Amino acid sequence: METETYEIRKGAIVYKSRPPLDVRIVAYYLYSLVVFRVVLAILLIGGVIESAESHRVLFGTVVLSSSLSDAVHAFLTGLYYLLCAWGLMRRIKWAWWFSLLFILLFSSPDGAFTFPKHQVNAVICVATDMALITWLWFRRELYGVHLAASHTKK
Repeated sequence: METETYEIRKGAIVYKSRPPLDVRIVAYYLYSLVVFRVVLAILLIGGVIESAESHRVLFGTVVLSSSLSDAVHAFLTGLYYLLCAWGLMRRIKWAWWFSLLFILLFSSPDGAFTFPKHQVNAVICVATDMALITWLWFRRELYGVHLAASHTKK
């Protein structure tokens, strides 16, 4: 399978490479979360579905108790996932950091807070987040992220 493509711009052939397969898989997974979140927000705002129960987000500091607050939360997290997927697909360094921090500080704790009431859902959420964090860690060189101090010889 060839991952290289050529593009013609203003009479010149410009070399352009496609992202690796694992990057595309993760980005498409995040894009699917965007679609799910936006559809959920539309259904909540339209009154087609209602919130089953109130739940806490942002380390338990915010309680979402209405369909409108759930819709806003779903829409905003959809935008975050969209930003993560878009940046990861284009191999942008800040998108790597944004994705890592979003998963570590927002998504995983929200999954952990749902554990007392929904154990299976929470385990799936946290396991998926840990898989994404592991993937981000092992693909950090692709995004130009160097976490160790460089050793310079004198």
